[in-house]
Amino acid sequence: MVKYLANHSTSAPTTRTSDDGMEITYKDVTLDVRLWRKGLERLQKTATEAIDRVCYGQDFGLENPVRVRDDWSNTRRTYTGFEPQTFLTHPFPLLDTMLHDKELGLALSSDGKSMKFDQYKIQKHFAVFNEINKMLAILVFFLCGGPARLAEFCDGKFTNSHRPRGLFLDERGTVWYVVRRVKWENLVKREVFLPKKCPPELSDLLKRYLLIIRPVETRLSRHIHEKGTEAAELAVHNYSTFMWVRDGKRVKACTLGKDVADFLENECGCEKGNPSSYRHFAVEMSRIFVEHISFIDLAQQRGHSAKTAQTVYAAEMDHLPGMSSDVLLHFGTMSELWWNLAGVGPSKELPVPFWMREERRRNELLEVKNEVSELKKGLSRLERAVSQTGRKADEKADEMKQTLQMIYKLVNGISGK
Repeated sequence: MVKYLANHSTSAPTTRTSDDGMEITYKDVTLDVRLWRKGLERLQKTATEAIDRVCYGQDFGLENPVRVRDDWSNTRRTYTGFEPQTFLTHPFPLLDTMLHDKELGLALSSDGKSMKFDQYKIQKHFAVFNEINKMLAILVFFLCGGPARLAEFCDGKFTNSHRPRGLFLDERGTVWYVVRRVKWENLVKREVFLPKKCPPELSDLLKRYLLIIRPVETRLSRHIHEKGTEAAELAVHNYSTFMWVRDGKRVKACTLGKDVADFLENECGCEKGNPSSYRHFAVEMSRIFVEHISFIDLAQQRGHSAKTAQTVYAAEMDHLPGMSSDVLLHFGTMSELWWNLAGVGPSKELPVPFWMREERRRNELLEVKNEVSELKKGLSRLERAVSQTGRKADEKADEMKQTLQMIYKLVNGISGK
């Protein structure tokens, strides 16, 4: 401990936590975990309702194949695992429905061959699309695991370009969001791959958005700019490549930072909250609530390092080097533990801090030990009474004695644990 303190610089403490762990304060900003969970629940419900309205309450037959084949190791330009034809029978089901909606009047055809789009109505739809994109960005930022830096988060792609993408599907159709650019990548001199597993409900929303709504954005983006201009081509490229795009332009870190700050203040009651303070909250919440798992690798038994096992031996199909299935499972487990904290996992109950769990466990263990001790004393007295009367008793007394001995052994086993 002395060596650790000597070799590690320390700074003045900035974070404190309430006794029940529900309120965390960083400097002069306080986050209530209960309000944060409720805010995320409301936002996810709002995003679901918005997507339902845009999609006319339909999923257009969207379903997962028995086994999704997304080659994570494929770095070919334009490759993506989110191909509409893989999941849908029609490549543009939503656009087709919108064009046949006479009440909407998105486009008119005078000669039956060419179509003229209503620019005003297109702009109105893009305002709705932008809001959906913003809600999904906030949900992914908060729900999938520990938060990334916004500059790294905003670079997310679902299609390969000059650099590989950061959105993937596993065999079960679950969406993984991956940070591939970090500020220290030049120091380590290697590719960075930090995956986070999206909760089931959020995975479904992302797939509906990318497979049904995004193709409409890509097609209509040509009509919000003058045809053939560089702005029009750039809008199409952005919509077909990047996750976070509004009005044909990539969302910047400063824009998403304001969205996150507004969400924390307006939906979570966290006054002055921002992405920077939330990263401190997230670290403290993980210390208090998330049960960290130990990653035990068998590489040492085989005489080589874990890194060698991941990069050299048994390179798996559809997996990146260094991101073997066991490592990916570890990251996924940590994401699933975070889901429970954020209120979107299997357990919807409020999390309990470690120290409260430990105190409760010790009290319960003490009660069990006291009860077992009293039970053992009672059984001993009963056993002696049966032994004294057993000489004159019939066979039933012998059976009773044997039963008591079995119970005594069982109690001894419980108390030993």
